[in-house]
Amino acid sequence: MDTPAHRYGHSVDLATGAYLRPVRLFPSADGTWPLPENVVAFAPTVEPGPYQWLRLDAARQAWELVPDYRGAMLWDTGTATPLPNRLQLGDDLPEGLTVLPPLTIEPGAPLRNVWNAQAQAWELIPDYSGRPLWHKADGSVASPLPPGEPLPDELTDMRPPADVEAPVRFVEPEGWIQIARPSGQSVV
Repeated sequence: MDTPAHRYGHSVDLATGAYLRPVRLFPSADGTWPLPENVVAFAPTVEPGPYQWLRLDAARQAWELVPDYRGAMLWDTGTATPLPNRLQLGDDLPEGLTVLPPLTIEPGAPLRNVWNAQAQAWELIPDYSGRPLWHKADGSVASPLPPGEPLPDELTDMRPPADVEAPVRFVEPEGWIQIARPSGQSVV
């Protein structure tokens, strides 16, 4: 980048040590190329990757790659909720946080995001824990299921009709149907 007529230095943020950009230098009357306080003569030799940046080492002799999560959206891996980001240049990503957003779940879908630490990724699991459930055989209320347990074949989350007096049963694909009572049986 330097030419006989132009020389460049590399500016640094004095507070954080972060690399800023190349800057053009100007010669002084005595022919030297003085460096401002926030400029060094040597260029970085590596490119930062995702969530990395260059920082001048403490001796001001070399550029080092450091973590850089400043401004990144952070997600709690236990709750799949966003958290405020107060990370500084060089801070590692704390345990229990990720920059990967949870997977999209359609409204009303019985799913939940869970963090797979081994794969370092979100996964969707069934979640009927907050939904009312009924037994298909007779329309009676079923106990809630814990997150991660799929809906068993004998249960449904489709509410039985409330305006019928006869017993009901859930039949695929029709849904809830009334069961005829044996003759002579009355409603209790």
